[in-house]
Amino acid sequence: MEMEMKGMEMKMKKMRVLKIMKITKMLRMKIWLALMLALLTACGAGQVGGGGATGSTAPSDASPASPGVVNSGQGGQEAAAPGNDQLALLRLGMLADPDTLNPLTSIDGNAGHWFSAMSYPPLLLPDQNANPLPNLAERYEVSDDGLDVTFYLRGDLAWSDGVPFTSADVAYTKYLAGDLRLSNVLTTPLEAVEEVRTPDPRTVIFHLKSPTYTFVTAIGLRLPIVPKHIWEKMDDPKSFLNEEDPVVMGPYRLREFRRGEYYRFDLIKDNWPAAPDGARPAKELLFRVYPDVNGLSLALQSGEIDLTARDIPYDIALQLEQKGYGLTQNISLGFTHIGFQLENRFLADPTLRRAIAESLDKQTILDFSMKGQGDVMDSIIAPIYRDYQGSDPAAKYPGLDPEKARAELAAAGYQDTDGDGILNAPGSGDNVSFNMLLTANDNAQVNGAEIIARNLRDVGINLEITPLERTTYISRRLSRDFDSYLGSWGYMQAPQGDFVINYDATSPVYFHAVEQPATAAAVRHMRSAVSEADLKDSIREFEIAMAADCMAIPLYAPRFFYAYDPKAIDNVRAYPSMVYGVMRGVLGITPAR
Repeated sequence: MEMEMKGMEMKMKKMRVLKIMKITKMLRMKIWLALMLALLTACGAGQVGGGGATGSTAPSDASPASPGVVNSGQGGQEAAAPGNDQLALLRLGMLADPDTLNPLTSIDGNAGHWFSAMSYPPLLLPDQNANPLPNLAERYEVSDDGLDVTFYLRGDLAWSDGVPFTSADVAYTKYLAGDLRLSNVLTTPLEAVEEVRTPDPRTVIFHLKSPTYTFVTAIGLRLPIVPKHIWEKMDDPKSFLNEEDPVVMGPYRLREFRRGEYYRFDLIKDNWPAAPDGARPAKELLFRVYPDVNGLSLALQSGEIDLTARDIPYDIALQLEQKGYGLTQNISLGFTHIGFQLENRFLADPTLRRAIAESLDKQTILDFSMKGQGDVMDSIIAPIYRDYQGSDPAAKYPGLDPEKARAELAAAGYQDTDGDGILNAPGSGDNVSFNMLLTANDNAQVNGAEIIARNLRDVGINLEITPLERTTYISRRLSRDFDSYLGSWGYMQAPQGDFVINYDATSPVYFHAVEQPATAAAVRHMRSAVSEADLKDSIREFEIAMAADCMAIPLYAPRFFYAYDPKAIDNVRAYPSMVYGVMRGVLGITPAR
């Protein structure tokens, strides 16, 4: 019997290898035929038109009528091959569709943000250390009284329909995102603006109600700029899908897509200013959607994609590296955490929340979720911002101590009165049980949730894990339809005001429902900070308040890994954070030499 089983396993492995070889062979033939067809047929010159209307067939890897078509001077036209430093097509794999293609309403930290940043760039971009760099804005300055924040814009940029980019676009974007509250993320910082002035096409001045040290980068790094001449004609910009013939800034414009399958982008500006070291970005990007990381890994190995745009688990990354694939990595500017909805009848009790913190084996959670690739957190401040962490022991979250958790719960009246292993709440006598939302196709979250549930069960708390498709997960968080959730801040730039965005009780992305007095006071101090020293004082105040309250529990700051085919592409670089990640580096990728 054992010999039969081994024989069957060998047979199955052989069949899988043959299947991959067959797929690879078919793809190579497909690409060869498409390239030959492009060389043999005369194509119309110029930029490919096309909207975001969904196609009826899956895309081929070769591009019809690419923007690289030139006049041959011999009575016809032929496709000009890109130079050695420019890719014709870069194929990327991702795990989920964007929540929306509307850049102002998207809160998706993955594909939604990637696509937004490629077509509706912000005024500034973070460098390797999360410091702001010029992007659409050449520079900025803050007045001596802290009330005027001025951005000086580039003068050489235009929208994809040829209309010049001006300060009017920035002012109108602020109106949409702030005044009309299209942006869930930016409503709170934009409320600090009393007036927007545009003295000339290249100057925009945000006049603030009071000095706010965090405003520059909270807006500069996050606000995607949209074209006024297009958006001002809309009856309902909040419900605008932006799926057909989008007018964009660049460097890329969505040409076609089919949800759940692919998204194809054309390059519209070859010399994009944010491209590193003068690199020429790929002429086309093709994003393919896969259901999970295993599908992503197989797609790379079969030749369907050149790069995993989404991070992959460390063990899969190592396996791919052993097979000759390249790896690049980055560190998170944010962190994975548990958030609580404080109107829940159990989680409203700070004693219970503190006991939960004392029950969590964060190192095991990190090991099981990320194979240990990251840093366990004992503060609400991400490790990359150690300069902002306080030395006061009160700023640290409770450490692992399940015995202490049990004793504190017992002292508060929690007892297992019915002998089922689950504590009964004082007063009601009900079992202490609540749900935790997470993203179903995020293996790190799924794996981590199993350890969290086990940890809580050990102290008598029942956790019901609720995996959801990402769009539903986001929707339920926004509507506060949960007891708790497992999530990751894409980047939590303490000096730049992200604590205000996420933990101000008036913010649309404040998921906890109930304002907590101490944290609210610290956030108000943060919002009114007028200097670096004042900001640091407010952050330390906030750090202590969060550790005492435990309304959100930081678990770890992860390290992310991306795999690529070194035979196809070169110069693959990942920037810090899950939000920007490898997508910032896409602009510098070149063909393999």
